[in-house]
Amino acid sequence: QRELEIVGSIAEALNSSPSVHAALDRTLELVTDLLGLQTGWVWLVDAETNHIYTAAARDLPPYLQEPVRMSGESWCWCIEEFRNGTLTPRNVDVIACSRLRPAVQARQTELTRGLAHHASVPLSFQGKPLGIMNITAPAMRRLTKAELRLLRTIGLQVGIAIERARLAEESAMLARADERTRMAREIHDTIAQGLAAIALQI
Repeated sequence: QRELEIVGSIAEALNSSPSVHAALDRTLELVTDLLGLQTGWVWLVDAETNHIYTAAARDLPPYLQEPVRMSGESWCWCIEEFRNGTLTPRNVDVIACSRLRPAVQARQTELTRGLAHHASVPLSFQGKPLGIMNITAPAMRRLTKAELRLLRTIGLQVGIAIERARLAEESAMLARADERTRMAREIHDTIAQGLAAIALQI
């Protein structure tokens, strides 16, 4: 029952959000709050350049708030698995995370807030890879199998919402292009008619 309520809340948030960014922000907020988690961030693949960028983040620890730490261009286990098509929802030990490893090794717990694990959830639509959602749990708590299964379902929902928003954006761009073409044609025809009238008068 609780899982259905969470999935329903996520679906409502995704359907009511005006943009992909707003939808991802709201999703991270709901996931972290409803599952009693702490931090989350989403990487998306740029459709044109194929580069990975940070599309949304919630309550990042100080160490990850530095832009250089969250660059999708730097290597990490999650992105490597995602690129290889082998990423599945699972717990990831923080020691293996290249983004947090330096702070963990330096025992800078005030900068990492003691984050120990995170789950990486691939975002896709009909086999098309779209991005990654990472969710962290406080202290040493590892996500349960039920929570990972729920995150997989949420990942599918988010993938559908992202693709739908992109298609809507493409449709809007095509509509604007058609309108510009129509206006250019009308202006051209109007000017041509005016010049013809002037020529006749002359």
